[in-house]
Amino acid sequence: MSKKKPKTIDASCPVTLMGCEGEVIVEMTPTEAVSMLEKAWQENKRLRQENATITAERDEARRMYCGRVSRDVPLDAFDIAKNHGWDCFPQEDESCQ
Repeated sequence: MSKKKPKTIDASCPVTLMGCEGEVIVEMTPTEAVSMLEKAWQENKRLRQENATITAERDEARRMYCGRVSRDVPLDAFDIAKNHGWDCFPQEDESCQ
């Protein structure tokens, strides 16, 4: 059985992405497409980092709230968080106990 060689694409030749009804969605060169994908990858990476930072800040604020409220009620901070449905306290690793 012979294997087909992949076709070589001219990086300066535009490629057209067509929709189901024959409409042109985008037309760009392979070089432009790679550049766009690299930018999208970097933006995704930045947004994931931003999400992690915001989540950590949110959890810290929740822990502070629970700690403050626990001074005024007979529940501890963990119970207050649980009552709100919050998972803002790090879980103990059972293997470390």
